[in-house]
Amino acid sequence: TTGALITTFNVTLNNRVAALEVSPNGSTLYVGGSFTSVTVGGSTTTRNRAAAFTISGVAGGGAPVLTSWNPRPSQPVISIASTSSTVYLGGDFQMVAGVARPNLASVNATNGAVNIAFNPTLVAPPPTPTTTMTPRVNAIAVAPDGSRVLVGGSFQTVNGVLTGGMVSLDPTDASLQPWNANNVGQQPINTNCGARVTDILTQGDTAFVTAEGDPPGCYEGT
Repeated sequence: TTGALITTFNVTLNNRVAALEVSPNGSTLYVGGSFTSVTVGGSTTTRNRAAAFTISGVAGGGAPVLTSWNPRPSQPVISIASTSSTVYLGGDFQMVAGVARPNLASVNATNGAVNIAFNPTLVAPPPTPTTTMTPRVNAIAVAPDGSRVLVGGSFQTVNGVLTGGMVSLDPTDASLQPWNANNVGQQPINTNCGARVTDILTQGDTAFVTAEGDPPGCYEGT
């Protein structure tokens, strides 16, 4: 409430942090990025691009505690969302916990094991004169009722279907769910511009989406 620094929260990571997510019960902080090690209380532990901390005691002056959660994405994590049992990771990786999961994965919230049934296929749009994109996932949001997972990024198709830069997926098996934003003419990416969705927030039954494009002004807004 005051913005004062909580000095007991003192975590050192050896590279960039790109994503933070607090579990629904407020007890765990999930962190994603480009780091490969985490230092807490003078002890350094390997954590490749994803880590979790118990933070339930931080507000009362306690220190965060690194958990055993360790999904080991092979490349940087850009986005994270969670439920009580599942953590969704998005980014540039190809493997998670030794399992092929390009750009988007669902893992167990306790041990980081891959949820095998969740295995979508994302494909980037063709190159433009100014941009060559990969199907990076920049944003993930779980619907408040847990019924769908909204995903945004620089992809064009998901599971073989033209979706534009965002999609609604079943939270268990990653099958596509009907969503008007994916109808032709409403899709949030102009592929001639090399645009991508950069963030998604949900409130009730509304999703707020923002995007950017190359060159500037080609597709930007909310």
